[in-house]
Formats: sequence, C-alpha cells, structure tokens
Amino acid sequence: MIFRILAQIFYTILLIIETLISFRFIFKLFGANPDNDIVRLIYDLSYIFVRPFVGILTGDWKIGRFYIDIDAVIALIVYMIIAFVVVEIIKAFRPSVTRRA
Repeated sequence: MIFRILAQIFYTILLIIETLISFRFIFKLFGANPDNDIVRLIYDLSYIFVRPFVGILTGDWKIGRFYIDIDAVIALIVYMIIAFVVVEIIKAFRPSVTRRA
C-alpha cells in the first residue's frame, strides 16, 4: 500500500515538472512575450528544472519563425526516463501478495 502511494506521489511531482517544462517549450516555440507576467513565471519556475541541461547541445534551433528550446526537450526526456526507473524500483521492492486457492 505504501509503495503505491509513493509511486503516485512521485508521478504527481513528475507531472507538475513536465507540465511546467512543456509550457516553457510551447511558449518559446511560438515566441510568447517574455515580459508577460504568466510567461515570465513559467520561464522562472521551469528554468530550475531545465538548467542542468542547458548547453548540452549548442546553438539556436530555429525553423522559420519558430524557436525550438532543445534544452527543454532534453529535460523532458531525461525526467521521464528517471521517473520510469524510480517507479520501477519502487515496484520491485513492493511486497508480493500471494493468494491461496
């Protein structure tokens, strides 16, 4: 029971982090105004989670007028992999339930 709760808490935290980074990616993709309060808040909150991946791939990725925030894409992928591994580890230590016939 406790393992299921831990997995749900971990997935909820991951969902919040992934949502912030996704909003950052979308705002940058379409060139949202960084002076807008909501956009600035999303950029500031998500930068905490994207910062470790800044500079892995250098250069701006632009396609036409769209800007691809590659650091955010890398962060999304890495956090998803980490979450999967952690939840699988939590599941591995979950006590198995044996049923009697």
